[in-house]
Amino acid sequence: MAQKDGSVQNETFVARIKDAVPVAEGKKKFTVYLTEVTPPWFYNVPSYTVHRRYREFLMLYKDLCGMFGKGEITVAFPKKKALGSMGAATVSHRKAALQQFFEAVAAHEKMGKHKLMQDFLAHRPGADPPKPAPSVKKERARTAQPQSKEDVDEKTIVAGSKRQGAAAAMRVAAATPGMKSAAAAPTNQPPVHDDVDADADARTAAKTEAKKKAKATAEAEQARAKAEAARKSKAEAEKKKAETERKQKEADERRATEARKAAANPPAKSTAPQATSVVTPAAAAPAGGAADWPTLAGVPARLVKEAERCLTDGNFGGAAEGFDEAISSLEDAEPKFDVVRCDLYVKRADCLLHDGQPRQAAEDCTKALALNPIHHEALLRRGRAMQQREKFQDAFTDFQQCVLLKASNERAGRHGMQEVSKMLEQMGEGSWVRKNRRV
Repeated sequence: MAQKDGSVQNETFVARIKDAVPVAEGKKKFTVYLTEVTPPWFYNVPSYTVHRRYREFLMLYKDLCGMFGKGEITVAFPKKKALGSMGAATVSHRKAALQQFFEAVAAHEKMGKHKLMQDFLAHRPGADPPKPAPSVKKERARTAQPQSKEDVDEKTIVAGSKRQGAAAAMRVAAATPGMKSAAAAPTNQPPVHDDVDADADARTAAKTEAKKKAKATAEAEQARAKAEAARKSKAEAEKKKAETERKQKEADERRATEARKAAANPPAKSTAPQATSVVTPAAAAPAGGAADWPTLAGVPARLVKEAERCLTDGNFGGAAEGFDEAISSLEDAEPKFDVVRCDLYVKRADCLLHDGQPRQAAEDCTKALALNPIHHEALLRRGRAMQQREKFQDAFTDFQQCVLLKASNERAGRHGMQEVSKMLEQMGEGSWVRKNRRV
């Protein structure tokens, strides 16, 4: 019930926010709202002051909303602020809003009488200022005044007994004719407010501690469940990754084995030598000697010898021209000379690489691989050409295929893979390297 002075009465208490005082405890700063509380007459205690912080008002608001529903409170509760909560305007606004909150709760049929509200207004020893001593004159005047049974409601006496203890109830009953159980109690026995308040505070603290422990246990259990789920997910992902890598490795080994078998067993129609190294006139000549080379291969021995001499002297342009003439002379040659033609393409690609023509070198290597897909020298040369052209993914693929063939230049292929991998990592394509790496 609202009073004329702005205070609030909720059946047994009258409450009014008197002032707001800033408080500093170390680095913490907050505002304490001084609330004047006037107990009912049978408490025989003058008005006292309790100190309550905003967060305690907020907790009371949330508890009441949770129990009765947010719509039952007809006024807006002041919102929490992250910044500026200590400002004079904010404190003044909160003080007025909290007083309106008190009035709305007291006007409610059930909330104003609920134990949550009574506990909030109760004196807390150690936290609130000491209560004033009971007035002896008022006590004597009250006990001397005759009262009838109709003046004292038995329900009020029972409620007062529950809240304040047996002593206060016995004192009231002694002044009431017809009350048998409490008639023998002395009328001047002092009330025991502090003990009752201390018990209520202890019960409240125990409930709060139990809620905190339950919440901490639930959070710990939830964290353990999340960690276990993450561990299982990670283990499953690693298992799938290992299985995929194993299958890919088996497939690569199978392809490499088939390639080696194909290299060891060339087609029957080709009677030319199947060596993967570059053919020289001496190596390609028949048993009769180098004089029979032009007749065997259709390539003058003089062109090949001059081209190789230029290559040895560092005249890469002249060497490329010599190999070009040799390749042209084999345009109409029989398929059995494909091996010779393949080696000449690789030789010319080497010259073009040294002469700074990586695009033409890559084209010659591609032609050589069309004739012999497992020519490891062609793969290595094309990888170098792609590296010079900054096509690092294509270069990585050629170097890796060269390593998979396990030929004599496997070490050079691994070195090329390392160089290209570093470049791709710097370009932010490390995931592509890890996904496509087979060795």
